[in-house]
Amino acid sequence: MAAIEGGKHVFSEWPLGASLAEAEEMAIGASAAGVVTAVSLQGRHDPCLTYIRQLHSDGWLGRVVAVNVTMMGGGALEHRSADAWMGVNANGANFLTIVGGHTIDAVTYCLSPFTELSVSVTTH
Repeated sequence: MAAIEGGKHVFSEWPLGASLAEAEEMAIGASAAGVVTAVSLQGRHDPCLTYIRQLHSDGWLGRVVAVNVTMMGGGALEHRSADAWMGVNANGANFLTIVGGHTIDAVTYCLSPFTELSVSVTTH
């Protein structure tokens, strides 16, 4: 917000804010300040994903009716104290919001926006 209020354009890696409310506040502030904001999602620069997108666009994949994504995160016992900020919900940055957000964007980039979504999250 300090950059936006200072009249600076903002380029941010995903996620933009710690919450939807914070991201909306930044968008409203940027509009009021007349500055441009952008959020980067790495998958859009992956040649493999761009190739899948092209195959889908060309009709090679046929009609995609479902996509299943399974994500497993390990290393919970290997986190360093420097990673502790990811355990604070108010920061809005954790395995689900960061990796999950990038994954959802990659799927929609390659195929199309969701028409229906079902999610199940468990911790073992």
